[in-house]
Formats: sequence, structure tokens, C-alpha cells
Amino acid sequence: MGGDFGFGYLSPREAGTVERFHRANPRHRVLRGNHDDPAIIKDAPGNLADGTILGSVLFLGNADGGLSGRRTEMTDAEMVQIRQRLEGLAQPPRVVISHDAPQEVAEALSVARGLQIDPPKASRTRLFISKVLATLTPQSACMTS
Repeated sequence: MGGDFGFGYLSPREAGTVERFHRANPRHRVLRGNHDDPAIIKDAPGNLADGTILGSVLFLGNADGGLSGRRTEMTDAEMVQIRQRLEGLAQPPRVVISHDAPQEVAEALSVARGLQIDPPKASRTRLFISKVLATLTPQSACMTS
């Protein structure tokens, strides 16, 4: 599994290489990152749409586009739709795999690594993941990058 392949932001040659890789490796799954265009990656081979549940695992891609100014986060409507669907499940996912970290984890990592004095800027995605984890209380959570 991976993310940040650059779907939508690659040269034609690079895009061809990435597509050939994914077609040749159909078991490889892609979780959208902040370096992937949501409109392009949705049709990519192996793409796991935000909010996909496979068995007891919830997949949440995307992250803040940062300085690039690209729209790489879910819309508010998409976030609401995912939360509503999760709240209605008789058996919620036990594991969450996301591209970004919950806000409180991002802050703790920043302090632990001495990256900056102030906590990292809150992002819609990080706050959303925090809310999802509070709703689900999963057994396990991990990030991809």
C-alpha cells in the first residue's frame, strides 16, 4: 500500500510508469495522499476511496495540501457522509489506516522530534481523523506516507 504517487501531477512519462506498475501489480492498493489529485486518483488501479471499509479496516486517505494550494483534503460533505455511515454500523471497523495523523498525534510527534516550538497547524484532515478515532475507538491505527 502506498500514497503520494503524484496522480494528476506527473509528467506523461511518469504517469505511464506509475500506471504500468499498478496494472502489473493488481494486489497493490493506493491510499490517496496530499500529492495526489482527488479527481485523477479515483480512477487509478488499486485506489481505495476515502472511507473504504474492507473487513474490519477503515481506510482514510488525503491530507492538507500545505503550501501547494492544491485541494487534497476531503470536502466537508464527504467527511460528514463518512462519519454518518460509521455511526450507523452495527460492527464498526477495529483498525484505521490513514495517510495523515490525528491532530494530537501530529502535535506529540512534533514535540518529541523537536521539529518546532509551536504545535503544527491544525488541518481539517487531522481534526477529522481525531473525530473518527474518538467515535470508533479502534484496536489499532496506523499512518501511511
